[in-house]
Amino acid sequence: MTNNIQFSSVCGIDIAKSVMQVYRVTSDGVVSNKAVKRADFLNEFRNTPPALIGMEACGGSQHWAHELQSLGHTVRFMPPKLVKPYVTGLKNDKNDARGIYTALVMDVREVPVKSSAIRDLALLQTMRTKRQREKVEKLTTSEASCLSTG
Repeated sequence: MTNNIQFSSVCGIDIAKSVMQVYRVTSDGVVSNKAVKRADFLNEFRNTPPALIGMEACGGSQHWAHELQSLGHTVRFMPPKLVKPYVTGLKNDKNDARGIYTALVMDVREVPVKSSAIRDLALLQTMRTKRQREKVEKLTTSEASCLSTG
């Protein structure tokens, strides 16, 4: 199990479009599982001592990880497939957040948080690949048009 002694709390966060579900266990053993609006999300962690925060690796998680790290928290990503076995009960945000917390304390394999530079390089690579695909598509269309008209 993860050594969580140096953290004031350990959290599992289920990220969503408008409401984040935060499952938190403090070092005193106090458990909370509450929904936090997107606009209030960072304020929830702004004036708290360093926490260990677990999230499923997804599109928006990189942004939130950098924001939380800038506030002094430690963020760990886990692949959704490895978190799923720890989610019990019906599929809802509360159960998902609790499952993420459980996977975090059970030391499920992590996915690294990408630096801003790595994210920028990945974006450039994606854009370059897309432009290359579009170029080939246009050339193929032009060639087909020329061949069909003789």
